[in-house]
Amino acid sequence: MIRPYRPEDLEALKRITAICFEGVSIDRNIEERFGRIGDRDWQFRKLRHIDDDVAGERAKGVFVWEQDGEVSGYITTRVDRASKIGGIPNLSVLPAMQGRGIGRKLLEHGLEYMRAEGMECARIETLAQNEVGSHLYPSLGFEEVARQIHYCMRLSKEKTLPAMSSPKEVAGRRAAEFVEDGTVVGLGTGSTAEFAIRAIGARVADGLSIKAIPTSEASAALARELDIELTTLADHPAVDLTIDGADEVDPALDLVKGLGGALLREKIVAAATERQIIIVDPTKLVKRLGTQAPLPVEVVPFATAPVAKALTERNSEPTLRMQGGAPFVTDNGNHIIDARFPGGIEDARSTDTWLNTLPGVVENGLFVAMTHLVVVGEDDGSSRLIEKD
Repeated sequence: MIRPYRPEDLEALKRITAICFEGVSIDRNIEERFGRIGDRDWQFRKLRHIDDDVAGERAKGVFVWEQDGEVSGYITTRVDRASKIGGIPNLSVLPAMQGRGIGRKLLEHGLEYMRAEGMECARIETLAQNEVGSHLYPSLGFEEVARQIHYCMRLSKEKTLPAMSSPKEVAGRRAAEFVEDGTVVGLGTGSTAEFAIRAIGARVADGLSIKAIPTSEASAALARELDIELTTLADHPAVDLTIDGADEVDPALDLVKGLGGALLREKIVAAATERQIIIVDPTKLVKRLGTQAPLPVEVVPFATAPVAKALTERNSEPTLRMQGGAPFVTDNGNHIIDARFPGGIEDARSTDTWLNTLPGVVENGLFVAMTHLVVVGEDDGSSRLIEKD
């Protein structure tokens, strides 16, 4: 039966609220996104709404469902005599009692109360994830009049404005738009490629269906985190599209890559790709390769010394890449020599060929004639495309 709220019902109302709003509360959504705020959980905040609903004169518009001496549901209402619009802040029925029409009866009782109080319109809000409410409310005559998006952000101690998207993020998001449903996609490696992978992951969450081949263990781990289905070149030897970053891009769209340490797998995937899109910020555009970034050369550890010697004789300045006081080790168990070329690399194609003839060189970071489109992210949030002639 339905009866008016009594002060001794408050704890029962809070208990029902904590159970019933587990998956349909804005406060719960905030906690899932940001964690606990101020060392308080979502229930603390939601239950304060109930305290507010039953305060003072508002208690007259609160009604409970009692059966066998136990409160198992409730409705709270608000009346605004100036606007003539009444509201229903909260409505809950314990799961064990659902499916018996109790929620509908509570709603009908609340609506009748608002009519008696002179209200000419009633409003109720729910989240899209509340499937019960989304069906129940229209069945009683409620009509959808608007949809609202709730935003939330953490506040630092210092007042700051949200940062504009970086050029790398702009480029990554733009490139992800080229991914088509049902394709095999190569996932690059590095800070810029990460933005593209995350943007692709967002599209997958919205229903995009692809298979992806990562170029590093780091990219594979990120793809798994984003529920992007992974595959291999053994199962899919032809890649439709690869999106990757670069350390330098020249006017011919030839590249220097490998500062992220994944140049071997990146080149293998690029060679199997029908169309490669490179994403960069404007600082990566150069007139000649090798003028800003060193050229990474992946070598088997046993060959480090003779390859460094050959590079020196070629008028370059080789340096063994280190990490934590020891030689950097690639995902393939190799070392990397970073070779600087004073004045840049005069002939990228011949240098690429020469390097790969050296015994012990596994691969180098020159990507010649492998790029079809470059997406450049700008500081103002725009992007521009540079296509292969």
